[in-house]
Amino acid sequence: CLFSSVATDLVVDLQGSWDAAGGLVFRPVGPSRVLDTRGGSGVVPGRTVVVDVSGSVPVGAGAVTVNVTAVNSSAGGFVTAFGCGGPLPLTSNVNPQPGAAVANLSVVPLGSDGTICLFSSVATDLVVDLQGSWRT
Repeated sequence: CLFSSVATDLVVDLQGSWDAAGGLVFRPVGPSRVLDTRGGSGVVPGRTVVVDVSGSVPVGAGAVTVNVTAVNSSAGGFVTAFGCGGPLPLTSNVNPQPGAAVANLSVVPLGSDGTICLFSSVATDLVVDLQGSWRT
């Protein structure tokens, strides 16, 4: 169920599901900052940034929970987080807006090499804080 106190449009993106009998384990880590492009070149629109979290998660982790924040955005757009090596999903994790810091907590599958990728449709800075990892 979704409730809003005002008339609005809602978009819901399913990121996964949990099976209580499946033995899924969450391992919190902090938070720990794994990416901050402020002070550098930022993220170029249409390019993918690779974030290696392999040294921050236990062997066997299949996904991570990260807080992704877009700041200093040049325009409204979208940022998509996904496991490197996989296809670019058709959904967004964060929707940057100029003049605003926009954040969202996301569960992101890991690439086979322990990386996550971030694709941005607009020029923006990204800050990524690792919250923990998931394994079965």
